[in-house]
Amino acid sequence: MKTRKPYLDFIRILAILMVVYVHTGPEAAERYLVATDKVTYWFALALNAFTQTCAPLFFMVSGAVLLRKKESLKEIYLHRVVKFLVLLLVFGLIEYAYFYHLNPEITFSIKTFFYLVYSTTVIHQYWFLYAYLGILLILPLLRILAQNMEPEHFCYLAALMLVFEGLLPIVEYLWGNSRIAIPMPLLVNTIIYPLMGYFIENKYDKSYQGIIYALGACAFVTNTVIGHMAVGARGSAETLDGMTFVIALAIFSGLKVLFEAKPINEKAAKTITFLGSGSIMVFLLEPPLRDFFKYIYTWFEPTITWFPAALCWVSLACLAGILIYHLLRLIPGVKKVL
Repeated sequence: MKTRKPYLDFIRILAILMVVYVHTGPEAAERYLVATDKVTYWFALALNAFTQTCAPLFFMVSGAVLLRKKESLKEIYLHRVVKFLVLLLVFGLIEYAYFYHLNPEITFSIKTFFYLVYSTTVIHQYWFLYAYLGILLILPLLRILAQNMEPEHFCYLAALMLVFEGLLPIVEYLWGNSRIAIPMPLLVNTIIYPLMGYFIENKYDKSYQGIIYALGACAFVTNTVIGHMAVGARGSAETLDGMTFVIALAIFSGLKVLFEAKPINEKAAKTITFLGSGSIMVFLLEPPLRDFFKYIYTWFEPTITWFPAALCWVSLACLAGILIYHLLRLIPGVKKVL
């Protein structure tokens, strides 16, 4: 029987809530664009900086879970890649039906279906699913790399990410947007985040946690300010990947340390596992779930203000996706795919 770690499922829950939140538009995620007071404006910008960690956290969980295992190429392709492709096609068809419902002028065709499933410009959240598929395809190589790296190598890689994707862009901006072209292929999301997830799960020294918290706080403030500057310059908040990386490290490592220091009871662990295990279904059905439950926000926003209303909206959308996941697993044969 698989042994699941509650802190990893808790991170899944937090991350999927943030995934839905970042797609809520001016009602919540982009509230800073319509804010009429400074408190709302800066609070929304701070939330933007925090929630950008959603995909990195999922990548880190994937690394923590997958990179420690030993599987043959055949096992990876049959047990992981093929099953994941089946999920993409089946739920891509559901997304296509929903897209067709919203755009009835588009003629049904097999070509349009495959374009919709393949194109992340139509089903926006599928970029992550394809990135995850990319991780599965290079999984044997990532495992060799992760299992043979020493702690100092992971720290060096993290330092490179902070410097080249966090600090250097600031220097370049101060110099007049000059670009220093130094390719860093290992710093792509599908490599560095799984490696860091594996590192924190297996080789992390928690005596450095205070330093990580301090760096995470500085990165959080930096990304909030960067977001403010971007709104003024381009009309939309942006963040630095290197700073988001540090914030994600602080969240991931902090939750691991917290759960290890204060173990939870069996009932709480089962609840967290139940919720966390269904996060994949929220990814697969995110647009219709988000759109369907938007009425919750419309109902509550006038009385409890925008942020609590957005939390209710996002939470119910996620809970519905999780319940769908567990209901589908009751169907014979479906459990092997989900």
